[in-house]
Amino acid sequence: MLDLNIDVMAQLSGAALHVRHLNILDQDTPCDNLIQELKDCTKDHSFLKKNVLSLISRTTILSNQVSINPVD
Repeated sequence: MLDLNIDVMAQLSGAALHVRHLNILDQDTPCDNLIQELKDCTKDHSFLKKNVLSLISRTTILSNQVSINPVD
């Protein structure tokens, strides 16, 4: 699910950049704010994804250890 969210944000960023480039003015636009918010949100999702993958890995290792050495 996090990967899907990251992909959607990348598509939205691309669309916002395209709209931004159509603007010939050098001033900030609402697209600039959207692009920054999407970058920040993508960083957060990437961090969460790394945490989830780490938890899955640690859980798998612990599960394997418990199945090899069952508690009496």
